[in-house]
Amino acid sequence: MNVYHNSAFYGHDRYAKKLKPLAIQKTFFWEMQEIYIPAVYLGKSGAVLDICAKISVEAMAAFLKKWHRRQTTAESANNMKNTIITMEALDEMQAENPAHGDFAIDMCLDHTPLTRRISSSLQWYPSDILQKQSANEIWKNEKEAEQLMDAYHCDRSFCWHFGRISYDWDKPILFPQKICLQLKDHPISLTAEHFTTNGPCGGKTITSFHPVTGQKYTLTLHGCEPMQTDFTGIGKKGILYPEYSQLLSYDISPNADRTVLDIKDCSDCDEPKSIQKKYSHADGASAVFWAGKNTDPKLRTALSSLHFKPVSEIQWRIVYFIKRREDMEISFLLPQAPP
Repeated sequence: MNVYHNSAFYGHDRYAKKLKPLAIQKTFFWEMQEIYIPAVYLGKSGAVLDICAKISVEAMAAFLKKWHRRQTTAESANNMKNTIITMEALDEMQAENPAHGDFAIDMCLDHTPLTRRISSSLQWYPSDILQKQSANEIWKNEKEAEQLMDAYHCDRSFCWHFGRISYDWDKPILFPQKICLQLKDHPISLTAEHFTTNGPCGGKTITSFHPVTGQKYTLTLHGCEPMQTDFTGIGKKGILYPEYSQLLSYDISPNADRTVLDIKDCSDCDEPKSIQKKYSHADGASAVFWAGKNTDPKLRTALSSLHFKPVSEIQWRIVYFIKRREDMEISFLLPQAPP
């Protein structure tokens, strides 16, 4: 199998040079997740690490049954929108996906840290999973996933998540004797509570509990003001963007930064419209980053979704960011590199 630096599973730059493989063939558990490291690939341009994460067929089947049904229902009930599920449901789906490999791996060779660059991933499903999908849906494993299954001799009675990570270095390490990997899980988003604002809300309090630790937080609202954003000179020409939103100000006790919890609008932004096509939907999403002048540094702000007309009633959700696994470090000696 040919592997190239800073390339995904699907291809590479035609001038790229093939890296040399160094077999590792190491299996370990990251809490309940079995992970297999087949090889690291080395060359003067950099290094590439391949990972294979084993996934239960039963867990994947239950996940696909639930979320395929929900997406189909949403599509039939929401034909006017391109978005088939809400952002809250998308967060929930990602949190429940057993193949959601949203984690990073930092790598050291011979105690020298490498700089992580790009990564890509693929899933592979056994025939039992593929056959249970709708007869109207053409769903099969990608050829690259099949190649990985053959190259790494993975057990075909399980589902697999494949990851490929490229690293840069200041000085090539072509014959390493030791490897150290630091696995870091990215947080998932979980919605705990909802609340609604409609007009003056200063002094209103909302109680929320962390879904894992049970920590109690009290949000005190200080106001919700209408906002209008001017997009003149911003974005594509001939596109009309929604301008109206609401700016919520609040504080939290005990204090928690945005890596712990945040407040988000439950609704999506209105889609931009094309002026040339008599306001038909335009490609792309609308978003705005608010950097308001907060007179009180103790207050936090949340900006609602953007709409073409003013909206006074907003339903908000309190979102917690949860790491499902603790960071893990593993190191081991490497066999002699190929000449």
